[in-house]
Amino acid sequence: MTVDIKSKRDDTPLTATETAIEGRVYVHDTCGQMTRISGKEMVALCDPFQYVARTTCSGCDTRDIVSRFRWRDSGESISSFRRRMRDEAPVFCKIWIMVVAPLTASIIGIDLVRQIRIFAELPENWWIEIPLGILLITPLFCRFIAPKILQALIQPSFHQQK
Repeated sequence: MTVDIKSKRDDTPLTATETAIEGRVYVHDTCGQMTRISGKEMVALCDPFQYVARTTCSGCDTRDIVSRFRWRDSGESISSFRRRMRDEAPVFCKIWIMVVAPLTASIIGIDLVRQIRIFAELPENWWIEIPLGILLITPLFCRFIAPKILQALIQPSFHQQK
């Protein structure tokens, strides 16, 4: 699944709700056009723990992978910026994303599959329950839920970094 970041043309004014988070302009390497991004979209694009595969160029109106976009002010590619933010993130963030969240998701997944087995009155089979629980829940939890929990816990300000 890809997350599409919707943006505004560089020359459009920000609305009142978007001014809460200062916007930033990126350039699409393919067409050279500029796009202003702000608000929730800015936060998602800058957060290295959020899954963002593509963003939109308002100049040529196409979705493209984030490595084909650069920040206008620094010239740094967005994918390099996200990598740098991940490297500079607090240790707690990395431990949460790489250790705590997957373990939590695995436990939840295994228990969920176990509860379904009990409800369906199927015979006990740990060789199926454990892998199925881990494979079903862990990827979903780690990709979509864990970054939101991290954001709520420490409210990282990756979008304010240059």
